[in-house]
Amino acid sequence: MDRGIFFTGAHLEGLGGKLMDENGNPTFNNAAGVNWVNLLKSFDQLGVTTFNSNRDRQLFEQGKVGLITETSGNLRSLANAIGADNLAIDPWPSYGQGHLSSYVLADSVYLNANLSGDDLMAALAFTGYFLSPEVQRILAEVGHIPSSLNVPVRDRLIQQAETAFANGTTFPVNPEAQMYWSVLESALLDVFNGRADPVTALQQAYDVITARLAEIRK
Repeated sequence: MDRGIFFTGAHLEGLGGKLMDENGNPTFNNAAGVNWVNLLKSFDQLGVTTFNSNRDRQLFEQGKVGLITETSGNLRSLANAIGADNLAIDPWPSYGQGHLSSYVLADSVYLNANLSGDDLMAALAFTGYFLSPEVQRILAEVGHIPSSLNVPVRDRLIQQAETAFANGTTFPVNPEAQMYWSVLESALLDVFNGRADPVTALQQAYDVITARLAEIRK
């Protein structure tokens, strides 16, 4: 299991916590955050863990581990490595009062705020065309995971990915989120390596992020 923040940060929200509030201020320094860190620490019991590396994926492709967390963008390469019939995407399991989760990054269609009249109507129609069940089904045929619900697709792995995404977490688009990643990863490593307990590590991360946000917001 890769315990880097990209693969594990969404578990916090799946367990009922939150990375930041609507203003970009940290909200992870609480009981939900401690529960999250303790969960990640317990991944040691599963066997092999990694931290921002492809070692888990390599071992999986070699048939040496049976379960990994991986991005859907590598779905086809994993299927090619072990055979599509041998690959399955499991839904995120429940845990305590919540469930595990993952970040979901979507391809987006953007509308220009300055559009009006016929140009605006044409842009809206074009956006609606992409989101129609017919086009979503066509996109699924070439490996895209539908963003609309109840789109019938033939590919079993795409269907399973849709199910897993139902318990996904929207990747934070707030640009200030960049302040969080390295600080939280340092905190997690301190816990995993026995240098700090979860409460202390989260408090230190909270203090650092709060100070940095205050500096850039001046």
